[in-house]
Amino acid sequence: MRRIFEMSAAGAALKTIAKKLNAERIAPPRPRKGKPAVGGWCPTGIREMLHNERYVGRVIWNRSKFVKVPGTNRRVARRRPESEWRIQSVPELRIVSDDLWERLQARLRWLKESYRGARPVGLCSPRAGSRYLFSGILVCGECGARLSIVTGTRKKDHPRWGCPRNFNRGTCSNDLRERNEYVEKQLLDQLQQAVLTSDALDYTLASFEVALASELRKAGASIDEKRTRLAAIDVELNRLAEAVAMHGTSRALMAAISAREEERASIERSLVASGPGSIKAAIEDVREFARQQLDDIRGVLAEQPASARMMLSKHVDKIVMRPTRNGDERSYVAEGGWDLLGKYEGRPGAALRNLEMVAGVRFELTTFGL
Repeated sequence: MRRIFEMSAAGAALKTIAKKLNAERIAPPRPRKGKPAVGGWCPTGIREMLHNERYVGRVIWNRSKFVKVPGTNRRVARRRPESEWRIQSVPELRIVSDDLWERLQARLRWLKESYRGARPVGLCSPRAGSRYLFSGILVCGECGARLSIVTGTRKKDHPRWGCPRNFNRGTCSNDLRERNEYVEKQLLDQLQQAVLTSDALDYTLASFEVALASELRKAGASIDEKRTRLAAIDVELNRLAEAVAMHGTSRALMAAISAREEERASIERSLVASGPGSIKAAIEDVREFARQQLDDIRGVLAEQPASARMMLSKHVDKIVMRPTRNGDERSYVAEGGWDLLGKYEGRPGAALRNLEMVAGVRFELTTFGL
């Protein structure tokens, strides 16, 4: 069971997992009572298992309700608001660790976001298990459609990228076909030279540091006002404490004390974040994270396409492929933006969140079509 979760979290498609388990003659779960026994693992069964929170030690009731369709005897399920769910911790049912569960959920969220235009979506999307590194990332510069492998899908052919609207409908003028092997080699080689270098990282983070310091200085412009308010809060807290000592606790007094303490903590955090020491610490934190991301992306790009594609999506939303002509030679010019920080969860404060685009690099690359 853990192996199935590990395989999916690592990027394996549902069909790939099912075929591997069946090839190894691993026994599938027993069918429900009254259901016919069908041999082997199936993708839909594996999908249900990957969404089942029982394997992480949680049982959830009351997720849905059945509503009768007016004028018929038929009832349909309707999802209830999460506030009405009933969740119980059942640790004896746990099979999967929290870390593995979170890694899987991160992939599920990525699949849902990346392939929302596909039918079906998520784990069942044909592109979710694609063997092509740039599947779902390349975009036609003429019409905005996602490029796909339009020819060469047979075993001994050369798969070629093209605009599906041109290939299937003729509604786009982009009829340039590019072999997948050349797309991957050209894009990866040029991304390594233009973006994934220590010099590019240092230059970008230097610009980021200047912008961050400016933002934090703006945030600290009202430091005197905040310190005055801190002093006033301390006086109010002393008075409230005296009132509790004289009259005892009450809901109103405790609520007032809690509100003042929360306000005080918030002001103290903003004052600390505005200091010069915090700017240096924040930059060092970001720098270390970015360098780790740089090392990770270099290593992951050499792995299986599914894992590498997920890592790429953390840094680049799309690569626009614009067909160009130079005499008799036709080529694609690839344009996009690379977020050096990726999905950085440790941004300390609003200033860093507002500056995400500063830590990005624009690129323009050329791939030659044949």
